[in-house]
Amino acid sequence: MRGVLVLLCGFVGGIAGAFLMQFLADERAPRATHETRRVVSDAPSRQEFDGLRQRIRRLERGAGTPVAPVAAGAAEAPDAAAATPGEAGDASDAAGEGADAAAKKTPHEVVQALLGKAFGPNESNRLFWWLSRNKEKISDVIKDLEEEIEKNPNDPHLHVALATAWTAELTNHPPGPQQGLLWGRVGASYDAALALDPNHWQARFGKAFGTSMAPEFLGLRPEAIRQFEKLKEMQSSGAPEPHHAQTYFRLGTLYKDAGNAEKARSLWAEGLKLFPANEELKGTLEASTKK
Repeated sequence: MRGVLVLLCGFVGGIAGAFLMQFLADERAPRATHETRRVVSDAPSRQEFDGLRQRIRRLERGAGTPVAPVAAGAAEAPDAAAATPGEAGDASDAAGEGADAAAKKTPHEVVQALLGKAFGPNESNRLFWWLSRNKEKISDVIKDLEEEIEKNPNDPHLHVALATAWTAELTNHPPGPQQGLLWGRVGASYDAALALDPNHWQARFGKAFGTSMAPEFLGLRPEAIRQFEKLKEMQSSGAPEPHHAQTYFRLGTLYKDAGNAEKARSLWAEGLKLFPANEELKGTLEASTKK
């Protein structure tokens, strides 16, 4: 999502504080606790919020493919009907059960299905999809995840799942005075995961993207670039995955916004060589080279 974070003057203090405390914590922020789970949540930006609301309305009408919030670092999920049983556990109807069966699951069942499993972009997307269809269960999922984290504090995947649940919660609230608070919960959860596993892709992407969405006056663009550069370096040590394309796209966009168009084009071109079918990279690179 390419929107610029829009903040009303009345919300600046809370949001500035949240970003400064959470995203500059350098993977040392404490994990969320039971005392924090009832905090009224914020929204990432007016444009992000409106986009998420529209997507959820489409889901509620049964239209389109479920898409997790970009702020959570999730790529688009495959069609639920095409997913293989067990691919994402029982956290959504993508596990092959259908929407009606998935909707009947309790929050405890959803969380139990996540235990012991890796939590990447697809899992994040599917969990968000389930939560967006069962909004009244979000707080209970958060509660169960926090309880599981107390029992298994060294499982980075649980912390990333919690970040996804907090992100789903923010779609329930319009922008308000406490906007920065939920981003703090999201950021703290990603940081807890990265403290345990610095190479956790989903956690690194979520932290990088969240930092990139901070308002420009906070001066966090260099930190966002640093996080995406870390992610790019991490990706280079393994086999390319489709969701890795987002790193090149968003890092290039950050350099473009910083006035370095040449570096941006270089990154988009590099990403396109690795992911030649990626339309976002292709279109952006083509547009950047037109006179």
